[in-house]
Amino acid sequence: MLIMRKYRKLDWFDFIDTMTRALNKKPEKEIYIEFIDELRMRKLESLSEGAAFKMKTKARELMTMFEERMAETNFAGEEDLAQVKELIEDILC
Repeated sequence: MLIMRKYRKLDWFDFIDTMTRALNKKPEKEIYIEFIDELRMRKLESLSEGAAFKMKTKARELMTMFEERMAETNFAGEEDLAQVKELIEDILC
């Protein structure tokens, strides 16, 4: 499987800025999943407890935003929510 990481070369703060700008535009569910997956990959690569804490915090925020979008519109289905929850669990472990 080929993994495409669009945000890999961005440092943490540039990644957060990019994520914030994209999420303010109310993107499709795939963008949320891309950001969550990038957080998961960064956590895997991280050796720092502080970095892991930052990623867990952002993952929780993304989960909350995803659920809020689901509540307001026909944004995503239950299968999508299950996929997002699974990715988030990988980050929070």
